Amino acid sequence: MPSSPAASPPVPAFQQSLPGSARRECVAVPGDATLVRSGDFIAGDFVEYRRQWHPDLGPDLGKLFWLPARPQLNAALTVTATSGGRTETYSAGSLATNDAGQAMYPSGIPLPAAGTWKLVAQAGDGWGCFELTLL
Repeated sequence: MPSSPAASPPVPAFQQSLPGSARRECVAVPGDATLVRSGDFIAGDFVEYRRQWHPDLGPDLGKLFWLPARPQLNAALTVTATSGGRTETYSAGSLATNDAGQAMYPSGIPLPAAGTWKLVAQAGDGWGCFELTLL
């Protein structure tokens, strides 16, 4: 009886081809992009975030996750969101592990209004910047 081919292991997130840039620069989040890379972070799920988003989501809603390129155990994540002169700051706390065994920060980021938001994520010496447009 022939054996079935072994399943290939999942490709680590930072080895995938994703929209965005490995450089430390702000990147626009395409409308159809689930995951986007900027600098030291991959963030997402932007498709689901846009689908569920509406003004006044409330605290801890508007879920995004942040995968750091170099997880730092004692580094909490802070996300600063700016749009049209308005600034909101969110803290995601400590690292968790997703179903694929990757270190990640879960977060609730209930952006309060439509517009283009610049999301700057920082944890330890990790940095990423994502420009997310909400209609």
